[in-house]
Formats: sequence, C-alpha cells, structure tokens
Amino acid sequence: MEKIDFGTQQGLDSLANLFYQQARIIEKTVEFLFDSLTKNPQERVDTIYFLVFGLITSSKSILMLSYSGKIAECYILARSVVERIIIALYLLICDQDEFTRYKVYSNQKAIRMKNREIEVDTVKAVLKASNYEEMLNNPEVIEALGVFTGPKGRKITRWNTKSLKKMLDSIANRGLDVRYLMLAMLAIYDEASEVLHGTFYGAVFHSGIFETGLPKEKSELEKTWISRLSLILFSLSTCIYSLIKGIDNIYPIQSFSKESLDLLKNI
Repeated sequence: MEKIDFGTQQGLDSLANLFYQQARIIEKTVEFLFDSLTKNPQERVDTIYFLVFGLITSSKSILMLSYSGKIAECYILARSVVERIIIALYLLICDQDEFTRYKVYSNQKAIRMKNREIEVDTVKAVLKASNYEEMLNNPEVIEALGVFTGPKGRKITRWNTKSLKKMLDSIANRGLDVRYLMLAMLAIYDEASEVLHGTFYGAVFHSGIFETGLPKEKSELEKTWISRLSLILFSLSTCIYSLIKGIDNIYPIQSFSKESLDLLKNI
C-alpha cells in the first residue's frame, strides 16, 4: 500500500480500501474462531464471538454509507463499532464475577423486553408477549431478574458501572495497547453522541460550519466531508487491529494479528 495522502479524495479512497481489508480480516477471524472454538471451547472468546461477528455487517454498512457521503450515519455506526470493540476486549480481561454478570444481564433483558410499557399523561401503551407469564417460570430467568432488580424494586439497567474510559484503563493495566482505541474515542464518540441526541451541533457539525463557517461552494463541503470520513475510516482500521491483537493475546488466531498490523505500516 502506498503512503496515504490525508485530506484528498485519493487518500480517502486508500483509507476506504484499508478499512475494507481490515474488515476482511475480521471475517477471516470469525471463520477461524467458529471452527476452532468447536474443537477447543474458551468461555470468554465464545462470548465475544457474536460481538465480533456483528462487526462484519457494521463495517460493510459504514463503507456503503461513506461512498454515498452519509457522514452522520457513519458516525453513529462507527461509535457502535468502537464501543463493541472496547467491550469485547474488556470481557477478555475482566474478573469472573463481572464476566458472569455480563452474561446474566442478557437473560433478564430478554424477559424484560417481552413486557414493556410507557405512560404519557393518562395514556398507557403496553407491548407484552403472549408467553410472558410462562417464561417467568424459568428458574434462570427468576435468578437473573433478581440480580438486576434494586432494593426498591427498580430494574438495574446496566451490567456494570464502568465508563468506556474505565474499561480502557483496565485493558491497559493488563498490558494491552489502547492508544488506537483512545484516538477513536476522541475522533468519533462525542460527535456520534451529538448526532444521536438530536442536538443542533450533531445535525450540522459535519458541514464544517463551526470551523470555517457555512460552505459557500460544494467543493468546500466536499473537502470537509473527505477530512471527516478519512478520520473515521482511519480510526476504525486501527481499532480493528487492536481487537485482533487483543484476541490473539488470549486465544492465538494464526497470523491475523500480523496481517492486520502490516496493513497499517505504510500509513
């Protein structure tokens, strides 16, 4: 791969290709893990398998959106990729109690999703599965609900209380390199949050209006788009390497870690 000329269309095309190649390594990793874990199960890697698998479709979607200039949507999906990568790495190194809590959370969430309601003024809307009462007879479900119900009967909505920053601290303390993940947090996370939360900043920041004012020509807008898309694709490409390297430290996955690193060497 040639040196990437950041801020140009050619550079963006090169970064899109880099991200595509890194996404292909995720696909190969998933295929390898599927075969390997069948013969040699490892609870932690088994659990994050589906998190990693989901990154395949997210990566393809980001590429499709980037080709059509859908920047806000790229930020939203990119944030989900970064968050899932950090959580996957954290699950590989956290203590057993917290790991178990992550798994139990899904059991209680599955049943709670079967019976939901919202009340506005005097109107109540309810969404309840026909077999909800029957599902409550499952001892595992009852136990999970107890774990995630507070002393006053309120549901506990998170499987842990750590922020992503605290998770990164824990990952780094176990000897894993988190520098690329830190960059991604700075480059993607806050902007994506503004888009999701419907702020005016989130609606228009990707036009460059807060840096250079309202674009006067289409070329100015395209330059801003190229810059922001380049940063997204670069950040995600390096995050994928961090994920592959982290898995490789726990559960050797052939040469994928080296292959991913080699793609980054010419940047």
